[in-house]
Amino acid sequence: MQSFFSNQKTYFFVGLTGDVGLSLCEWMIDHGARHFALASRNSKIDAAIMLHLQKKGGNLRVFSLDITDKSRLREVYAEIVASMPPIGGVYNGAMTLRDSPLDSMSWADFNLVLQPKVEGSKNLDELFYSAKLDFFVFFSSLSGVVGNPAQANYAAANMFMASLAAQRRKRGLAASVMDIGMLLGIGPMNNAHGAVEEHMRNMDYMAISEPEFHAICAEALVGGCRRIGVICLVIRTC
Repeated sequence: MQSFFSNQKTYFFVGLTGDVGLSLCEWMIDHGARHFALASRNSKIDAAIMLHLQKKGGNLRVFSLDITDKSRLREVYAEIVASMPPIGGVYNGAMTLRDSPLDSMSWADFNLVLQPKVEGSKNLDELFYSAKLDFFVFFSSLSGVVGNPAQANYAAANMFMASLAAQRRKRGLAASVMDIGMLLGIGPMNNAHGAVEEHMRNMDYMAISEPEFHAICAEALVGGCRRIGVICLVIRTC
């Protein structure tokens, strides 16, 4: 991956200011990247982690952004363009959860979960409609492939991203989707006191370690024409 990332480009992370995004930043820094624009509704990042990444050579800027707010997205984009190297790649990891059985789920809860992955992804696609990016990666979930109880809204949102990625590929642009399963050590399962992990193990999901996650990201980046479904290290291509 040393030759894939450039120290003369900026990498735009949406909804990834938590430990998953920061883990990805560190991995990319180790492979040549230097400039990162991280945008999320929660724009607070631990100062010690920021310092650690800066000492490794990273230049990180953090922006407050609701990806469904198109005007704010354009403001953030303009600021990045004016003050940082050209944008070379985009990740959309924005998400919201409102789990409930479909027969008792309100439209408000259904729509709330759609917003960051549907409207947010549409906004990003519009912004980079013809830009020749090195990569455009949608963070999805296996719930969109195999289903998950009480997550019809989340599955629908993830499947929309797969369709949008396919549209981008037909336009000759970079796009890939990562259907991530049980990621251990970082991310939601690391902060759920074992409840989510137990549920996913009961559904026979296999665990993905942090280094395996990085390897999967590498596949998504260099194989932008493929959609990869991740159960441990099983890769599904289309």
